[in-house]
Amino acid sequence: MSSNNTSIYLAYVFIAVICLSIASLSAQERNYIIELTKVRCYQNSTHFKALQCSLRNESNIRVLDIRMELTTTIRDFQIHSVMKGYRPKMPTLTIYDVNLSACDFLANLNRLRLFITLLKSFKRYYNADAKCPFRKNFNYTLIGFKFDTSLYPSYLPEGVFTAVNSVKYENKSIAKTMFWGRVAYIK
Repeated sequence: MSSNNTSIYLAYVFIAVICLSIASLSAQERNYIIELTKVRCYQNSTHFKALQCSLRNESNIRVLDIRMELTTTIRDFQIHSVMKGYRPKMPTLTIYDVNLSACDFLANLNRLRLFITLLKSFKRYYNADAKCPFRKNFNYTLIGFKFDTSLYPSYLPEGVFTAVNSVKYENKSIAKTMFWGRVAYIK
């Protein structure tokens, strides 16, 4: 595998972690939870009719809802994504810091065995196919997004995390999503 292909593959892995980090998790099969504590979505472009995200409680689990509607069909866009982890008395850990084409990632997602489960989980909550182009005047929604902890390792270190995704279209910043969350063990 060439250095460029390795970098692209690592970017795909990192984006999968983003997707996994933006959801509350059921604690039925693990003795920990991963939950979001705060979310923010911003857009500063005429390409959007709406970009909204929120957390709500559903059966004592925080779930994520996102709504996006565009005024323009978007064929491809770039994402700069950074995720950091924080643990008491430990230095800040940068889990990833990547720039990539969102459409290239989505087009190759279902070819990577590692992401098949993620894609199936995502489809349960999303009202459209995760593919480009993103259509104008379509109400893209993600409702009640969460993961079953059985999909995760039996151990994750306790701590808090942030994930920030900056979106560029035609070399202009058009949106940003920010997620704050925690991994906590159930006593």
